[in-house]
Amino acid sequence: MRPRSIAPILPLAAAMLLAACGPLPPRESPAPPQRPSSAPPRPAPAGGWPRTPAEASGPAVLALLDQAAAQPAAQAEATLERALRIEPRNPFVWQALAGVRLQQGMADDAETAAQKSTQLAGGNPWVESGNWRAIAAARRARGDEPGAQEAEQRASVLQEQLGQ
Repeated sequence: MRPRSIAPILPLAAAMLLAACGPLPPRESPAPPQRPSSAPPRPAPAGGWPRTPAEASGPAVLALLDQAAAQPAAQAEATLERALRIEPRNPFVWQALAGVRLQQGMADDAETAAQKSTQLAGGNPWVESGNWRAIAAARRARGDEPGAQEAEQRASVLQEQLGQ
């Protein structure tokens, strides 16, 4: 009996080897797990934009905002930072922190917090008008009167749009 030659199967083996070296077909990745929220999502108020923290915040953050409002500035700052750990994208909390920083005489930090609030507000004129008032106060505290007047003008334009 003659030994069989492997020559006829060589092209097939080469094709299989090359196919194994190619990229794998893309797999669909599973959706990332959802973090449980501290509160169910709130529907937008009838007017569209939330006007108050109660319309945009969960119960834990609302309790912390109420608590901070009744505290001296140093304690309020710590309470608001706790609220930010719960809802870091809540523009009302950042706005409240800007107010506390103004009370503490920290004008630069107050303006930064108000700007962060504006960034997170997503065009909400109710939030933005308050932020521009805080920015005006921070700039005035630093001695930047032209900057304060510019910020007040922006707040006034937003208030006019809101009919106030």
